Amino acid sequence: MLTIIVVGLFVVITSVFPVMFVAKKLGAEKANLIDCIFAIIVGSVVVPFLPGRSTSQLMYFLYSFLVVGVVYKYMLQANYIASVLISLISTFITSVVMYVVAKIFT
Repeated sequence: MLTIIVVGLFVVITSVFPVMFVAKKLGAEKANLIDCIFAIIVGSVVVPFLPGRSTSQLMYFLYSFLVVGVVYKYMLQANYIASVLISLISTFITSVVMYVVAKIFT
């Protein structure tokens, strides 16, 4: 049971808090914990169903940021540019945190 709680907290800290932090800084109207969790879940569900998976990985990566920007726009009530920036900056923060954690444990 403790393992489930620790893993759940790790997931929230590494994926939800960067979205909340950046959304609050960029002026999203809905930047609380539950709204950010739902926005991340919806973005994670929508992206695998995108067409164009046969294109290059870079184009698919950029395309997914644009689509997640639309999801964040409507779920977090921010403008589109702020939503794309929320997606980019939170992904960068999460990547840095995961890199540091990987370096600590290896």
